[in-house]
Amino acid sequence: MAAVVADDGEVRECIRRLVGVIQSSRTEVGSPADQGHIEHIKKVVRILSLSEQQIGAMRDGERAQVLNIRNNALQKMRLANTV
Repeated sequence: MAAVVADDGEVRECIRRLVGVIQSSRTEVGSPADQGHIEHIKKVVRILSLSEQQIGAMRDGERAQVLNIRNNALQKMRLANTV
């Protein structure tokens, strides 16, 4: 799988948007995000927050999974920006 090129600013923007979803789920009555979805978003935020050094220290399989999740999150944000 080809890596998605992202600068730190784009990763931070993705984290900010996901944190916004988490925060709005706590304050909005009838929020469409269920608890399982929110827990998944929190995991994605943690993965996006990993440093390059932390990712580099992972085993190959684990690193591939983390990079795949990061790439998917960034691609979804880019797609959301186009609509």
